[in-house]
Amino acid sequence: MRNSTSSLARASGPDDVRIRRGHALRALVVLCVLALVAFAAGTTLSLLDERTKELERHAHEISTLNRTLLEQTARAIDSVDFAIEAARLQLLQLEDAGMWSENVQHLVLESRVAKLPHLRSMVLIDRDERVLASSCSYPAPRVQAGECVGLTRLQAPEEDRLLVDGPTQSTLDGQWLLPVGRRLHPMNVGETLKSDLIVAAVEPRYFTRLYDELGADSGINIVLLMEDGTVVASSSHEPFATGASLAYHAAFIEYIRAVDHRDRIVLQRIGGEFAELVSFGKVSGLPLMIKVSIDEAAALSAWRKHATNLAFGVAGVALILITITMLLGRQVGRNEALSAALLDSETRQRGIIDSALDGIVATDVYGRVVLFNHAAERMFGCSAREALGCPLSRFMDGAVLAEADAVSSGDADRRGAPRTPGTVVEGAGVRQDGMTFPVEVSLSRLAHGDERLQIAMVRDITARKNAEESLRKFSRAVSQSASAVVITDSQGVIEYVNPSFIQTTGFSLEEVVGKTPRVLKSGMVPAARYAELWATISAGNVWHGEFHNRRKDGSLYWESAIISPIRDDAGNITHFVAIKDNITERKRAEAALAESHDKLREMAANLNNLRESEMARLARELHDELGQQLTGLKMDISWMQGRLVEGPAPLRDKVEAMKHLVDDTLKSVRRISTGLRPPVLDDLGLVPALEWLVGEFRRRHQLEVSLNLGVGEERYYDAKLATTLFRIVQESLTNIVRHAEASRVDISLGYEEGLHVLRIVDNGRGFEPGQSGGGLGLVGMRERAYMCGGVLEVSSTLGEGTVVVAKVPDRDSSPDGGMAGKEIDSDKLTDEAAQPFQA
Repeated sequence: MRNSTSSLARASGPDDVRIRRGHALRALVVLCVLALVAFAAGTTLSLLDERTKELERHAHEISTLNRTLLEQTARAIDSVDFAIEAARLQLLQLEDAGMWSENVQHLVLESRVAKLPHLRSMVLIDRDERVLASSCSYPAPRVQAGECVGLTRLQAPEEDRLLVDGPTQSTLDGQWLLPVGRRLHPMNVGETLKSDLIVAAVEPRYFTRLYDELGADSGINIVLLMEDGTVVASSSHEPFATGASLAYHAAFIEYIRAVDHRDRIVLQRIGGEFAELVSFGKVSGLPLMIKVSIDEAAALSAWRKHATNLAFGVAGVALILITITMLLGRQVGRNEALSAALLDSETRQRGIIDSALDGIVATDVYGRVVLFNHAAERMFGCSAREALGCPLSRFMDGAVLAEADAVSSGDADRRGAPRTPGTVVEGAGVRQDGMTFPVEVSLSRLAHGDERLQIAMVRDITARKNAEESLRKFSRAVSQSASAVVITDSQGVIEYVNPSFIQTTGFSLEEVVGKTPRVLKSGMVPAARYAELWATISAGNVWHGEFHNRRKDGSLYWESAIISPIRDDAGNITHFVAIKDNITERKRAEAALAESHDKLREMAANLNNLRESEMARLARELHDELGQQLTGLKMDISWMQGRLVEGPAPLRDKVEAMKHLVDDTLKSVRRISTGLRPPVLDDLGLVPALEWLVGEFRRRHQLEVSLNLGVGEERYYDAKLATTLFRIVQESLTNIVRHAEASRVDISLGYEEGLHVLRIVDNGRGFEPGQSGGGLGLVGMRERAYMCGGVLEVSSTLGEGTVVVAKVPDRDSSPDGGMAGKEIDSDKLTDEAAQPFQA
């Protein structure tokens, strides 16, 4: 086999001619790629050089424009200075001529402002910074100068020079102004004119219009600002507004750091590689600067058009080269594909063998191993190097070896049929450590040249054998189970029943297979239960319930059932399994127990009625007979007391003590009588009796009790219903006082959907679910509600209090006083009882 593998490798190798042709084509492809790279590199370098020149041209352009703007700005400010100087000289001449008044000052200032379009107003300001005269109005407004022109930094020095303040927003009309002024000399001491400054307000919008005309078409942004970075004016498309600060702007900071002489014009490149070209310049002799900038996008727009056109040309040339390269590459690929197909033949064959999940063992005519794949190595715990040359008996037991010899010799099997390739036999495999394991071996023969090989496909079936054993155990467990087991398909058709089912129902396996469980239907189970069952199991859930079914002989029996769906690996329901137990005897026992329970309840009801009657009788006798006798005795003692007014003092005291004793006895009789049966319950009804009971509890126990009767005041309560509700409230209040440690109790009585609803809620300590509820008091309350056809539920949460809810039907709607014709939803009642704690 190893020799045959080597011969396959030699036969599949490519010849030298194809190798040389592939090398030539590969070299041609490399040359085409190098030419494409060189052409692209040259074009890129050329474009980069043109880009640099374009940026330098724009840098020179904005630098030249900055110088022009500096001159224009200086001229504008000089014209304002000239107007200020002319106004000052004219005012001095008028004073010397004795023609001095505020009106004259107004006319002089107004005439100077009218000659300059960028000058808005001119004012005279005294040393107290008050406006003396204005070009805008006569008389001038009596305001501080800062309200109209601003004097933030405009402090007049002693020498005669032009003063420029930062932009100021007038408080009179809200407009932005640039204050420019000079000191008046020598009119500050001893003269009629007491002004200190003459200030002109320059319009920043004048510079905006000027900058828009110069830079609008070329995308250039222009900003006029103070030395501290405050914006005076800018072109309209510049994002900086008048009054804004560029003190923290990167370009401004870079300019301040890089420039030593503020009157020089420099070029700053800020924001990475030419993100913005910026030129700063300082207006000579003034605290003003001009920033001229242009975005890289605007500066390189023409270059980008040229680069785009050139890129299309380069792309065309590249496309041609790529097409040639692809054609050549396709030819090279074809040649290499043929070579690779031949060279990979042995690798593919070896890979298929090694990637097989089953072990593959090949032996020669002498029974020696010549092929041992990776799966066989893992299966037998032996490497291929160790296995090659070993006899097959080292890895297989006698059964497999005997079948292998028969296949090799072509003998017939035990039935006389000739053995064909693919004969399968089960036996035992032997690992290197001597342990055996079950295997399934498929045997076949292979002729390769002069060699005759026997191929054994070995599969470890340990997991399958274990699964089969588990399945046998499960089958025995189902068959021998005391519970009836039914397996149906997804449509409910019976496929299997166990012997217990046959014994319980009397049907044989053949009689039920292929049918549905309807064969057991007795007609005693509501159709809604079957609908609920099918909806539950069809949704993939487990159904629990009971059936009253019919046997084959017609007799009825009860059974409890658990029906579950069975899913496949994809999660789809394929079958249903039902496990059923015969509960007929349990049902009989439950019926007997229920009958006994009903009798006990009937007896308890009679005892309770008897107790109520006896308590009412005792209360009446105590109140009527003993009370009347004690009242008569009190009257006799009072008569004796009246006759002993002048008698001995000890005798009078004794009679007085007897009178008090009789009074206390009367109170005790009334209290005992009322406790046994409050007269107000029989005389006035339930509502006054509840009001009396709540009042007594408030008085005796200092407990906050609220009573909300709702529609209860408008209802009629017969004696039995009134007694039941009264006793439930009385017992609940007694339990709250004894055990709950509550500070507040809320009692409500209403009428909902034909039911009297009594709800008692306290804020006491509560109890754990299941901890309480078995006391005689609660049992008595439940029995009282039951005797009236109602229910009583108690819910509590530890630390949050307890809720008692009783629902009793109207006796008018239930003549027999029971639950006939009226079903109370206890689940709904429990939910309502828990509402105070869910809040």
